[in-house]
Amino acid sequence: MKNIFTIAILFTALLFAGCIQTEQPITGEQQGSLTTPGQPDASTGQTAFSLTSSAFANNGIIPDKYSCNGAGTNPPLQFNGVPQGTRSLALVMDDLDTIPIMGVIFTHWVIFNIQPSATEIPDGSPIGVVGVNGPGQNRYEGVCPPPGETHTYSFKLYALDSELNLQESATKEQLETAMQGHILAQTELKGKYTQAG
Repeated sequence: MKNIFTIAILFTALLFAGCIQTEQPITGEQQGSLTTPGQPDASTGQTAFSLTSSAFANNGIIPDKYSCNGAGTNPPLQFNGVPQGTRSLALVMDDLDTIPIMGVIFTHWVIFNIQPSATEIPDGSPIGVVGVNGPGQNRYEGVCPPPGETHTYSFKLYALDSELNLQESATKEQLETAMQGHILAQTELKGKYTQAG
């Protein structure tokens, strides 16, 4: 009887141990809070760190002007709720529907060392340091999916606790490496664009 009681206790202990999950370390990409435009920060009651555009709504249609069919200039972006302690901002724009080549998706725009006091990136006038995009150029690349396709584009804005020691030759991958351990918060704006068939 004593042996049965001992076995029961051990079995219960094993079941309990199996329910406990080990917490995974936080990577640089996962640091900070990820917010969506228009959603308040319920945890603090303060204005949420947000990224919006006066040219299109979140998940809305990006106008032709900002595509390869128009002027190809960057859309205007506005940001709000930059957290205290932010020393610089960085922005990355990716085409989420490109077929990854060697695990890398197409990057349209890379900007870093934007002053934390800034509240917008004007239409056609990027601020900060413009890094190297997918085609290897220091500029905004207009949205341009293949004919008949609709692609979704992600604009991610990062609040960082330091300025980055990077040159204009920096790529998205180099920016992401430099940001590791420095991300206070991040927010995302998405837009769509359809190329005529």
